[in-house]
Amino acid sequence: MPTVNRSGRPTRSDGEDCRRALVDAARSIAATDGFSRVTMRQVANAAGVSPGLAFHYFATRDELVAESFETAANDDLSAMRAVIAQHDDPLRQLWALLHVYAPLTPTNRRSYLMWLDAWAEAVRSPSMRAATQRVTANWEQMVTDIVAAGCRSGVFHHAEPKHAAWRITAAIDGLAIQAALNDSFPRSQLITWARQSCVEMLHLPAEALTMDVPIRRNRGHRRTSSRLTI
Repeated sequence: MPTVNRSGRPTRSDGEDCRRALVDAARSIAATDGFSRVTMRQVANAAGVSPGLAFHYFATRDELVAESFETAANDDLSAMRAVIAQHDDPLRQLWALLHVYAPLTPTNRRSYLMWLDAWAEAVRSPSMRAATQRVTANWEQMVTDIVAAGCRSGVFHHAEPKHAAWRITAAIDGLAIQAALNDSFPRSQLITWARQSCVEMLHLPAEALTMDVPIRRNRGHRRTSSRLTI
C-alpha cells in the first residue's frame, strides 16, 4: 500500500509503484475476463488501493485499460528485439522473428487473443485505438528496419521496405488469428507458410525456407532451432 502525504496523495517515491500496480492488476483481470470487463473498482481492489486513488492516476477507465494493453504489448516487443539482436544477418533476423512470433505456443496464443480483444475495444475507445496504433507502428518499424537492411545488403529485393513490412506483418497476423481461433487450421504449417510468404515477397532463394536459425530465448534456457522440413 503506498504511503500518502498530508494532501492524501501518495508520496512521489511511491507514485510509480502504485501506477504500475494498477496497470498490472488491469492486465491480470483482462487476461481472464477481457478488456471490456475491466472496471476501476475491480482494479483498485486487486491493487489494494481505493478507487479514488486509482482515479488520481488514471482519469478514466479507458486510459487505464489502454495502458495495461500497451505495457503488455511493449513487453512482447522488447522480448522480440532481444531475440533479433542475437543475429547480425537480416535474413536470420527475419527468420528469428518468425520463429518466435508465429508458433502457436500457449504464450503466443494469449498474446494473439489479447490483440484481438484490444482491437475490439479500440472500435469504441479512442485511448485503446491510439495505444494499438502506437504499438503497431513500433512493430512495423522493427520489421521495416530488418527488410531495409536486407535490401541494402542485397539479400532481400523489394522497392519499398516499409510496404513489405506491412505485408509481412499482416500475413503473420492473419495466419496467427486463424491458428488461435480455428481448431481445424493446420497449425504445424504456420511457420512454413509465414516463411513462404516472405520468400515470395522478398524474392529469396528457395533454400532459405529451411535455413537453421538458433534462438536463445533467455538466460537459463536451451537454444532452440527453427529448422523446417517442407
